[in-house]
Amino acid sequence: MENDELMDFARALVQAKAGQAGPDEKELMAKELRVQIEDMINRELLSRMDGPQIVEFRGILEQEADFTPEKMLDFIKNCDIDINNVTTVALAKVKFAYLGT
Repeated sequence: MENDELMDFARALVQAKAGQAGPDEKELMAKELRVQIEDMINRELLSRMDGPQIVEFRGILEQEADFTPEKMLDFIKNCDIDINNVTTVALAKVKFAYLGT
């Protein structure tokens, strides 16, 4: 099984909050939370792009059927966006929203 740090993060948050939920319910909650984490990261990325970058990104998404995660990272690097900072901020927002701390 591939190392999935976002899923590990989601599981840790669920474990801290889910109380008496059973293992199956906790796993389902973690999977749903992981999707929300990805959405938050994507929103944070988009918020750091300027207008022309967003237009270019939208064009790439519409025209390239094989727009891989690797190509996306290359695009982000070319936009001079610090992906580590984006991820840190997004994870902190998710943690605060989920746990309130």
